[in-house]
Amino acid sequence: MTMSPIWQHSVQAWRGTYVENRHFIHAAVVGQDSGLQYKLGNAQRRTFIRSTAKPLQAVAVLLSGAASAQEMSAAELAFICSSHSGEPAHVELAQSLMDRLGVKKQQLHCGTQQPYDRSARSALRAAGQQPSVLHHNCSGKHLGMLAMAQAMDTPIDKYWQLDHPVQQQMLTIIASLSAMPIEQISVAIDGCGVPAYRMPLERLARAYLEWCSPHTIDAAVADCCRTLYDSIVKHPFYLAGSNRFDTRLIEVTDGRWMAKMGADGVLAIASRQAQQAIALKSEDGSLRAVYAAAVEVLVQLDELNSSQRAELTFFHKPKLYNQTGLEVGHMEPDFTLQQA
Repeated sequence: MTMSPIWQHSVQAWRGTYVENRHFIHAAVVGQDSGLQYKLGNAQRRTFIRSTAKPLQAVAVLLSGAASAQEMSAAELAFICSSHSGEPAHVELAQSLMDRLGVKKQQLHCGTQQPYDRSARSALRAAGQQPSVLHHNCSGKHLGMLAMAQAMDTPIDKYWQLDHPVQQQMLTIIASLSAMPIEQISVAIDGCGVPAYRMPLERLARAYLEWCSPHTIDAAVADCCRTLYDSIVKHPFYLAGSNRFDTRLIEVTDGRWMAKMGADGVLAIASRQAQQAIALKSEDGSLRAVYAAAVEVLVQLDELNSSQRAELTFFHKPKLYNQTGLEVGHMEPDFTLQQA
Protein backbone atom coordinates (compact mmCIF):
# COMPACT_ATOMS: atom_id res chain seq x y z
CA MET A 1 0.00 0.00 0.00
CA THR A 2 1.40 3.39 -1.00
CA MET A 3 0.81 6.25 1.40
CA SER A 4 1.85 9.88 1.18
CA PRO A 5 4.35 11.19 3.73
CA ILE A 6 2.41 12.08 6.85
CA TRP A 7 3.27 15.80 6.63
CA GLN A 8 1.40 16.00 3.33
CA HIS A 9 -2.01 15.46 4.91
CA SER A 10 -2.27 17.75 7.89
CA VAL A 11 -4.14 20.66 9.41
CA GLN A 12 -1.63 23.22 10.56
CA ALA A 13 -1.95 25.30 13.71
CA TRP A 14 -0.23 28.66 13.35
CA ARG A 15 0.95 30.85 16.22
CA GLY A 16 1.71 34.23 14.76
CA THR A 17 3.64 33.59 11.54
CA TYR A 18 4.94 30.15 12.58
CA VAL A 19 3.49 26.65 12.33
CA GLU A 20 3.36 25.38 15.90
CA ASN A 21 1.52 22.06 15.43
CA ARG A 22 0.46 19.74 12.64
CA HIS A 23 -2.61 17.58 13.09
CA PHE A 24 -2.28 14.63 10.72
CA ILE A 25 -5.49 13.56 9.00
CA HIS A 26 -6.56 10.26 7.46
CA ALA A 27 -9.64 10.16 5.25
CA ALA A 28 -11.59 7.96 2.84
CA VAL A 29 -14.08 9.29 0.26
CA VAL A 30 -16.38 6.68 -1.27
CA GLY A 31 -19.01 6.92 -3.99
CA GLN A 32 -21.90 4.76 -5.07
CA ASP A 33 -20.79 2.18 -7.69
CA SER A 34 -17.21 3.52 -7.72
CA GLY A 35 -15.92 2.51 -4.29
CA LEU A 36 -12.98 4.40 -2.83
CA GLN A 37 -12.60 7.62 -4.84
CA TYR A 38 -10.16 9.77 -2.87
CA LYS A 39 -8.01 9.40 0.21
CA LEU A 40 -5.73 11.17 2.64
CA GLY A 41 -3.02 9.30 4.48
CA ASN A 42 -4.18 5.78 5.25
CA ALA A 43 -7.79 5.23 4.14
CA GLN A 44 -7.60 1.75 5.67
CA ARG A 45 -6.54 2.99 9.12
CA ARG A 46 -8.36 0.88 11.70
CA THR A 47 -10.24 3.31 13.89
CA PHE A 48 -12.64 3.17 16.81
CA ILE A 49 -15.62 4.85 15.20
CA ARG A 50 -16.95 6.09 18.56
CA SER A 51 -20.14 8.16 18.29
CA THR A 52 -20.24 8.05 14.51
CA ALA A 53 -21.81 4.65 15.22
CA LYS A 54 -24.96 6.24 16.67
CA PRO A 55 -27.01 6.76 13.46
CA LEU A 56 -26.07 3.22 12.42
CA GLN A 57 -27.02 1.80 15.82
CA ALA A 58 -30.33 3.66 15.68
CA VAL A 59 -31.31 1.53 12.67
CA ALA A 60 -31.59 -1.40 15.06
CA VAL A 61 -33.85 0.66 17.35
CA LEU A 62 -36.30 1.31 14.52
CA LEU A 63 -36.06 -2.24 13.23
CA SER A 64 -37.07 -3.57 16.66
CA GLY A 65 -40.34 -1.64 16.55
CA ALA A 66 -39.34 0.57 19.49
CA ALA A 67 -39.81 3.85 17.64
CA SER A 68 -43.31 2.88 16.54
CA ALA A 69 -44.24 1.57 19.98
CA GLN A 70 -43.18 4.85 21.60
CA GLU A 71 -44.53 6.98 18.74
CA MET A 72 -41.16 8.72 18.46
CA SER A 73 -41.25 12.00 16.59
CA ALA A 74 -38.74 12.91 13.89
CA ALA A 75 -36.96 15.13 16.44
CA GLU A 76 -36.70 12.19 18.84
CA LEU A 77 -35.33 9.96 16.08
CA ALA A 78 -32.62 12.55 15.44
CA PHE A 79 -32.02 12.71 19.19
CA ILE A 80 -31.35 8.98 19.62
CA CYS A 81 -28.56 9.46 17.02
CA SER A 82 -27.11 12.46 18.82
CA SER A 83 -24.09 13.63 20.73
CA HIS A 84 -26.10 16.57 22.02
CA SER A 85 -24.91 19.72 23.79
CA GLY A 86 -27.11 19.40 26.88
CA GLU A 87 -29.09 22.55 26.06
CA PRO A 88 -32.50 22.94 27.73
CA ALA A 89 -34.40 21.69 24.67
CA HIS A 90 -32.23 18.56 24.59
CA VAL A 91 -32.80 17.83 28.26
CA GLU A 92 -36.55 18.45 27.96
CA LEU A 93 -36.83 16.04 25.05
CA ALA A 94 -34.78 13.43 26.91
CA GLN A 95 -36.99 13.82 29.98
CA SER A 96 -40.13 13.40 27.88
CA LEU A 97 -38.83 10.24 26.22
CA MET A 98 -37.64 8.82 29.55
CA ASP A 99 -41.05 9.43 31.11
CA ARG A 100 -42.82 7.65 28.24
CA LEU A 101 -40.48 4.68 28.63
CA GLY A 102 -41.24 4.57 32.33
CA VAL A 103 -37.56 4.33 33.30
CA LYS A 104 -35.57 6.25 35.91
CA LYS A 105 -32.41 8.28 35.50
CA GLN A 106 -30.40 5.69 37.40
CA GLN A 107 -31.26 3.10 34.76
CA LEU A 108 -29.28 5.00 32.11
CA HIS A 109 -25.71 3.72 32.15
CA CYS A 110 -24.05 6.67 30.37
CA GLY A 111 -23.09 8.53 33.54
CA THR A 112 -23.19 12.29 34.04
CA GLN A 113 -21.29 15.04 32.28
CA GLN A 114 -21.25 18.81 32.11
CA PRO A 115 -23.17 20.06 29.05
CA TYR A 116 -21.09 20.78 25.96
CA ASP A 117 -22.97 24.06 25.60
CA ARG A 118 -21.33 26.91 27.52
CA SER A 119 -24.61 28.70 28.26
CA ALA A 120 -26.13 25.51 29.62
CA ARG A 121 -23.11 24.96 31.88
CA SER A 122 -23.31 28.53 33.15
CA ALA A 123 -27.04 28.23 33.83
CA LEU A 124 -26.51 25.10 35.91
CA ARG A 125 -23.78 26.77 37.96
CA ALA A 126 -25.89 29.90 38.45
CA ALA A 127 -28.75 27.74 39.72
CA GLY A 128 -26.44 25.80 42.03
CA GLN A 129 -27.31 22.56 40.23
CA GLN A 130 -25.26 19.59 39.13
CA PRO A 131 -25.72 18.02 35.68
CA SER A 132 -27.86 14.91 35.50
CA VAL A 133 -27.60 11.86 33.30
CA LEU A 134 -29.88 13.64 30.81
CA HIS A 135 -27.21 16.28 30.18
CA HIS A 136 -24.82 13.58 29.01
CA ASN A 137 -24.25 13.82 25.26
CA CYS A 138 -25.07 10.12 24.87
CA SER A 139 -28.35 10.10 26.79
CA GLY A 140 -30.38 9.95 23.57
CA LYS A 141 -28.56 6.83 22.43
CA HIS A 142 -29.07 5.16 25.80
CA LEU A 143 -32.78 5.98 25.82
CA GLY A 144 -32.99 4.43 22.35
CA MET A 145 -31.30 1.29 23.66
CA LEU A 146 -33.71 1.08 26.60
CA ALA A 147 -36.67 1.52 24.24
CA MET A 148 -35.25 -1.24 22.06
CA ALA A 149 -34.86 -3.60 25.02
CA GLN A 150 -38.50 -3.03 25.94
CA ALA A 151 -39.64 -3.62 22.35
CA MET A 152 -37.63 -6.85 22.20
CA ASP A 153 -39.09 -7.93 25.55
CA THR A 154 -35.61 -8.47 26.97
CA PRO A 155 -34.37 -7.34 30.40
CA ILE A 156 -33.17 -3.74 30.49
CA ASP A 157 -30.63 -4.69 33.14
CA LYS A 158 -27.13 -4.62 31.65
CA TYR A 159 -28.43 -3.44 28.27
CA TRP A 160 -25.02 -1.88 27.67
CA GLN A 161 -23.05 -5.12 27.73
CA LEU A 162 -21.86 -6.70 24.48
CA ASP A 163 -23.67 -10.01 25.06
CA HIS A 164 -27.04 -8.30 25.60
CA PRO A 165 -29.51 -8.83 22.71
CA VAL A 166 -29.69 -5.06 22.10
CA GLN A 167 -25.93 -4.79 21.57
CA GLN A 168 -25.78 -7.96 19.51
CA GLN A 169 -28.46 -6.68 17.15
CA MET A 170 -26.71 -3.32 16.84
CA LEU A 171 -23.42 -5.05 16.03
CA THR A 172 -25.21 -7.12 13.37
CA ILE A 173 -26.58 -3.95 11.74
CA ILE A 174 -23.18 -2.24 11.75
CA ALA A 175 -21.57 -5.31 10.20
CA SER A 176 -24.24 -5.36 7.50
CA LEU A 177 -23.98 -1.66 6.66
CA SER A 178 -20.17 -1.73 6.54
CA ALA A 179 -20.13 -5.06 4.65
CA MET A 180 -17.74 -6.50 7.23
CA PRO A 181 -17.90 -9.93 8.87
CA ILE A 182 -18.77 -9.48 12.54
CA GLU A 183 -15.64 -11.31 13.63
CA GLN A 184 -13.49 -8.72 11.84
CA ILE A 185 -14.98 -5.81 13.82
CA SER A 186 -12.93 -5.27 16.97
CA VAL A 187 -14.85 -4.23 20.07
CA ALA A 188 -13.81 -2.33 23.20
CA ILE A 189 -15.71 -0.04 25.62
CA ASP A 190 -16.76 3.49 24.67
CA GLY A 191 -16.77 6.55 26.93
CA CYS A 192 -20.40 6.04 27.93
CA GLY A 193 -20.00 2.35 28.76
CA VAL A 194 -21.41 0.66 25.65
CA PRO A 195 -19.41 -1.24 23.00
CA ALA A 196 -17.11 0.77 20.72
CA TYR A 197 -16.38 -0.65 17.27
CA ARG A 198 -13.09 -0.57 15.39
CA MET A 199 -12.89 -0.83 11.59
CA PRO A 200 -11.03 0.66 8.60
CA LEU A 201 -12.01 4.24 7.74
CA GLU A 202 -13.07 3.15 4.28
CA ARG A 203 -15.56 0.73 5.83
CA LEU A 204 -17.00 3.47 8.01
CA ALA A 205 -17.46 5.62 4.91
CA ARG A 206 -19.12 2.71 3.09
CA ALA A 207 -21.45 2.16 6.04
CA TYR A 208 -22.53 5.81 5.91
CA LEU A 209 -23.06 5.69 2.17
CA GLU A 210 -25.26 2.62 2.52
CA TRP A 211 -27.07 4.24 5.45
CA CYS A 212 -27.83 7.49 3.61
CA SER A 213 -28.59 5.84 0.26
CA PRO A 214 -29.43 2.15 0.76
CA HIS A 215 -28.65 -0.13 -2.18
CA THR A 216 -27.65 -3.57 -0.89
CA ILE A 217 -29.52 -4.14 2.37
CA ASP A 218 -33.03 -5.55 2.71
CA ALA A 219 -36.11 -3.38 2.35
CA ALA A 220 -36.99 -3.15 6.06
CA VAL A 221 -33.49 -2.00 7.04
CA ALA A 222 -33.40 0.41 4.08
CA ASP A 223 -36.67 2.01 5.22
CA CYS A 224 -35.23 2.52 8.72
CA CYS A 225 -32.10 4.12 7.27
CA ARG A 226 -34.11 6.54 5.12
CA THR A 227 -36.35 7.48 8.04
CA LEU A 228 -33.37 8.31 10.25
CA TYR A 229 -31.57 10.29 7.54
CA ASP A 230 -34.70 12.31 6.80
CA SER A 231 -35.29 12.95 10.53
CA ILE A 232 -31.75 14.21 11.08
CA VAL A 233 -31.86 16.52 8.06
CA LYS A 234 -35.22 17.87 9.26
CA HIS A 235 -34.07 18.39 12.87
CA PRO A 236 -30.31 19.07 12.86
CA PHE A 237 -30.41 20.85 16.22
CA TYR A 238 -31.28 17.59 17.97
CA LEU A 239 -28.30 15.80 16.43
CA ALA A 240 -25.80 18.15 18.12
CA GLY A 241 -26.80 21.69 19.08
CA SER A 242 -26.19 25.40 18.71
CA ASN A 243 -23.04 26.24 16.74
CA ARG A 244 -21.95 22.60 16.58
CA PHE A 245 -20.36 21.32 13.37
CA ASP A 246 -22.83 18.47 12.82
CA THR A 247 -25.79 20.83 13.06
CA ARG A 248 -24.23 23.68 11.09
CA LEU A 249 -23.15 21.55 8.14
CA ILE A 250 -26.74 20.36 7.65
CA GLU A 251 -28.11 23.89 8.04
CA VAL A 252 -25.55 25.55 5.75
CA THR A 253 -25.91 22.98 2.96
CA ASP A 254 -29.73 22.89 3.25
CA GLY A 255 -29.57 19.19 4.09
CA ARG A 256 -27.38 18.14 1.17
CA TRP A 257 -24.69 16.95 3.61
CA MET A 258 -25.05 15.54 7.11
CA ALA A 259 -22.28 14.92 9.63
CA LYS A 260 -21.79 12.91 12.80
CA MET A 261 -18.81 13.42 15.04
CA GLY A 262 -17.15 10.88 17.30
CA ALA A 263 -14.82 11.41 20.23
CA ASP A 264 -11.07 11.60 19.69
CA GLY A 265 -11.17 13.13 16.24
CA VAL A 266 -13.49 10.85 14.26
CA LEU A 267 -16.04 12.20 11.79
CA ALA A 268 -18.37 10.72 9.18
CA ILE A 269 -20.26 12.83 6.64
CA ALA A 270 -22.63 11.70 3.92
CA SER A 271 -24.92 12.98 1.17
CA ARG A 272 -27.84 11.18 -0.42
CA GLN A 273 -27.89 13.73 -3.23
CA ALA A 274 -24.16 13.58 -3.97
CA GLN A 275 -24.09 9.79 -3.48
CA GLN A 276 -20.89 10.13 -1.47
CA ALA A 277 -19.68 9.54 2.08
CA ILE A 278 -16.48 10.52 3.85
CA ALA A 279 -14.81 9.19 6.99
CA LEU A 280 -12.02 11.13 8.67
CA LYS A 281 -9.73 10.63 11.65
CA SER A 282 -7.32 13.09 13.23
CA GLU A 283 -4.25 11.14 14.30
CA ASP A 284 -3.95 13.07 17.58
CA GLY A 285 -7.67 13.05 18.33
CA SER A 286 -8.32 16.74 17.60
CA LEU A 287 -11.95 17.39 16.70
CA ARG A 288 -11.20 20.98 15.71
CA ALA A 289 -8.64 19.70 13.19
CA VAL A 290 -10.97 17.06 11.77
CA TYR A 291 -13.74 19.64 11.27
CA ALA A 292 -11.31 21.87 9.39
CA ALA A 293 -10.23 18.91 7.27
CA ALA A 294 -13.84 17.93 6.53
CA VAL A 295 -14.73 21.38 5.19
CA GLU A 296 -11.56 21.38 3.08
CA VAL A 297 -12.44 17.96 1.64
CA LEU A 298 -15.88 19.27 0.64
CA VAL A 299 -14.25 22.34 -0.90
CA GLN A 300 -11.91 20.15 -2.95
CA LEU A 301 -14.86 17.99 -4.03
CA ASP A 302 -16.56 21.20 -5.23
CA GLU A 303 -19.45 20.59 -2.85
CA LEU A 304 -19.50 24.04 -1.20
CA ASN A 305 -20.18 27.36 -2.87
CA SER A 306 -18.50 30.57 -1.75
CA SER A 307 -21.37 31.54 0.55
CA GLN A 308 -21.37 28.15 2.26
CA ARG A 309 -17.60 28.26 2.64
CA ALA A 310 -17.90 31.65 4.31
CA GLU A 311 -20.53 30.37 6.74
CA LEU A 312 -18.27 27.46 7.69
CA THR A 313 -15.10 29.53 8.13
CA PHE A 314 -15.37 29.13 11.91
CA PHE A 315 -14.71 25.41 11.40
CA HIS A 316 -12.61 25.54 8.23
CA LYS A 317 -9.98 28.03 9.38
CA PRO A 318 -10.69 28.66 13.06
CA LYS A 319 -8.94 31.49 14.85
CA LEU A 320 -6.92 30.73 17.97
CA TYR A 321 -7.08 32.95 21.07
CA ASN A 322 -5.15 33.13 24.31
CA GLN A 323 -6.65 33.36 27.80
CA THR A 324 -7.02 37.14 27.56
CA GLY A 325 -9.10 36.89 24.39
CA LEU A 326 -6.30 38.06 22.10
CA GLU A 327 -6.17 36.42 18.68
CA VAL A 328 -2.79 34.66 18.47
CA GLY A 329 -3.08 32.37 15.47
CA HIS A 330 -5.28 30.17 13.36
CA MET A 331 -5.70 26.65 11.99
CA GLU A 332 -5.63 25.85 8.30
CA PRO A 333 -5.81 22.64 6.25
CA ASP A 334 -2.71 21.88 4.19
CA PHE A 335 -3.38 18.93 1.88
CA THR A 336 -4.64 17.83 -1.50
CA LEU A 337 -6.93 14.84 -1.86
CA GLN A 338 -5.33 11.92 -3.65
CA GLN A 339 -7.22 9.86 -6.19
CA ALA A 340 -7.53 6.29 -4.97
